[in-house]
Amino acid sequence: MVKELQFNQNQTERFRFLSHQHRETMKEFDDEIKQFKDILFNSLSKVHFSSDSISNKIGALEAEKEKELFAFFRELRKICSAEQVSIFDSLIKKALLKKGRKPPRERRRHPPI
Repeated sequence: MVKELQFNQNQTERFRFLSHQHRETMKEFDDEIKQFKDILFNSLSKVHFSSDSISNKIGALEAEKEKELFAFFRELRKICSAEQVSIFDSLIKKALLKKGRKPPRERRRHPPI
């Protein structure tokens, strides 16, 4: 992104700072989600276990991750010059389109269970 937008030194430093903060925050979310998923899937053998509470917590954390991503992009957009904003918007739209695409179907290597 730094290269595509041709950030100057100050913009690059700000980008790196924001990016580092964002990665740390996302890692914290991912770690917490993993803990809840571990609890969830380790409870498969329990007869009287409801997954609703844990599933709701995972969903709430995923929603918070999306908010964090939006806030990160908003902050990045603020460091862009007027000329860079349209390029930034285009890059984000392309990235979101890629994210929304489904991966190609893989051939099964193992018979279904």
